[in-house]
Amino acid sequence: MHQTRKGQQWYFGMKHHIGVDSQSGLAHSAVVTAANVHSKHPQPQLLHGEEQCVYGDSAYASQKALIHSKAPNARDFTNKRTRRKDIVDEVARRKNRNKSKIRARVEHVFAVMKLLWGFAKVSHARRSIGNYLNWYNQNRPHSRLADQTPDEAYFATLPAIKSAA
Repeated sequence: MHQTRKGQQWYFGMKHHIGVDSQSGLAHSAVVTAANVHSKHPQPQLLHGEEQCVYGDSAYASQKALIHSKAPNARDFTNKRTRRKDIVDEVARRKNRNKSKIRARVEHVFAVMKLLWGFAKVSHARRSIGNYLNWYNQNRPHSRLADQTPDEAYFATLPAIKSAA
């Protein structure tokens, strides 16, 4: 684990990055990095290529080309910076707020992880997060999904695949 500074405050530890389907809430990918790694670097590992829309905070604002290369059919809905030379663009601020309402589905996963665990090593975090995401997707029913699990809701929308005889 490494340390990083934000403003005058030092932070020690790691960051969790998660890819979540905005419709079903299915967590499809997760990456754990040291705290000093910029949020944009694990983005290629979070995109699977079939995305229709990509949401992210302003740390991903400069990643339009990467998003297009990894997910060519996806529309980029990352938050844009709203302050330039101490002037706030209110239109961009309102757009970011609407995008953040959809991004909040990812924050729910983070909230549960923070309440349940504290990690000593990155390898423990990776293993535990993988186990948790499997449980979250396969076993935890969501009222927003008519009491289905994210797996049930997501895979029910896919076309049936014929098996070989």
